[in-house]
Amino acid sequence: MLFSVNLVPFMRCLAATLLLLLLATTAAQAQVTTSLTGTAYLDYVYHADSPNDDLRNSDGFTYRRIYLGANARMSETVDARIRFSADRSTIDGPGARPYVKDAFVRWRYAGRHSARLGVTAPPVFDFSEDVWRYRSLEQTLLDLAGIADSRDFGLRLDGPLWASGEFTYSLMYASNNYARPEINAGKRVYGRITYSSGLFHGAVASNYGALGSDGPDAWTTNILISVTGNRGRLGGEAYVMRADELDAENYLGGSVFLLARLGAAWEAVARADRLQSPYGDATLLLGGVSYAVTAGVRLMPNVLFLSNEGGNHDTALLRLTAEINF
Repeated sequence: MLFSVNLVPFMRCLAATLLLLLLATTAAQAQVTTSLTGTAYLDYVYHADSPNDDLRNSDGFTYRRIYLGANARMSETVDARIRFSADRSTIDGPGARPYVKDAFVRWRYAGRHSARLGVTAPPVFDFSEDVWRYRSLEQTLLDLAGIADSRDFGLRLDGPLWASGEFTYSLMYASNNYARPEINAGKRVYGRITYSSGLFHGAVASNYGALGSDGPDAWTTNILISVTGNRGRLGGEAYVMRADELDAENYLGGSVFLLARLGAAWEAVARADRLQSPYGDATLLLGGVSYAVTAGVRLMPNVLFLSNEGGNHDTALLRLTAEINF
């Protein structure tokens, strides 16, 4: 009886996945290389405090995110990805509902310059996730604040600004409606410049969302800086968003994080965020230890505290998190 409800969406995703496997089986004859990838964030969690009375002082097992995808390389210059995701926000009676996370084709049209068409990550916080490295413990600052979606449907361009490759650009023109079809005349335009070297990582980005008659227009600008040494990484991120309907009031946010190597397989993780908006302020504190069991598997005991000013209760979680990648 597990799949007796909402069977159709799940079967569509399952059929698409089986189609990908079929293509992977036959692609070798056409010299197309394919691979399956997967990621899971699994938790054993104790709710020391919660705004939800039913969760307070309770414990249990859950997952926050599961990905399953397929990558295909058609030639030296063309590749594609289709990936599905399920998370705790989509859990209902029969379980989590899978949905499209990525569906794009990429053409490397001139060396390292590339164009992507489809559902893909906009240039907002994908670079931040790579620098932060612990998406399995918490979203990056802009993702946590809900400033932008993690995916959009459109055209994205990437490439180096100079031959050295340390500075890169990213541009995107998209529907501003996640992975869903168009529902209005609005669009979103993204732009970002990044710098990466062995020691420093940095990014300056901005995006403008115009929703036409269905919603407000908004400008967002964010910056990221991090320094990496032999003992770890120290970084910070900040953003400001200005939305028309809020009488020029701004959304503001800042985050600092520290990754400290404790040994060959051990790392300490600490982070503090502060979010401000016309609707209230919030503070997030996170700390934990990461142990690399083997390639692709990490175990991370961690503590998370989230305070929303004006709320009846804060959120305080004690977790044992497993991150699995293949």
